[in-house]
Amino acid sequence: MDTNLLQYYNWVIVPVLNVDGYAVTHAGNRMWRKNRQPNSGSSCIGTDLNRNFAVGWSLPGASSDPCSDTFYGARAFSGPEIDVERRFIAGWTTGLAAYVDIHAYGSMFMSPYGYTSSNPPDYSEMNRLMVSAVSAIRAINNRTYRHGTIYNVIYPASGGSNDWAYGDMQITPAYAIECYGTSFTAPVSQITPVAREVWAGVRAVAQNM
Repeated sequence: MDTNLLQYYNWVIVPVLNVDGYAVTHAGNRMWRKNRQPNSGSSCIGTDLNRNFAVGWSLPGASSDPCSDTFYGARAFSGPEIDVERRFIAGWTTGLAAYVDIHAYGSMFMSPYGYTSSNPPDYSEMNRLMVSAVSAIRAINNRTYRHGTIYNVIYPASGGSNDWAYGDMQITPAYAIECYGTSFTAPVSQITPVAREVWAGVRAVAQNM
């Protein structure tokens, strides 16, 4: 990491938020997405944690069906993992300079909103930084990442973490990155190249804020 960025910012990195779900992917169900929380009245397990945040919760782009991979949960923040995240972020009394949620796959660098096609009030600034990010990414491996709001770039997705980070916690910018690739089971050979380009994008945001 660039030493000047360490001088000006404190970095908080959470490698895996859905720890129980991640464990399941290494125990026979490689494509498991949700957490492992039981659902009252249903034999289906789990809530999609990236549909369980308060801003836009239960709107288009998420499912009320507990058996769906995009089940939005019994209520906003019903997932214990993201309730911990909510309380952790709320505890930063000086606020956070930026929020980035990293996913796979599809080569996209996206801002709020996911639950509506409307642009957020700060879209101009977030777009300026996204332009710098995708340019920095392209310089690493000559890959083009699409950028814009989640709703308009990929699909409607309500209850997402970056909509909440921006809408409720007033963190600007707040982004969701879909890493380069064509499947959720990318080859090991892509780990280092993708990590380098994603870091280049994040670094560009930090340098240009």
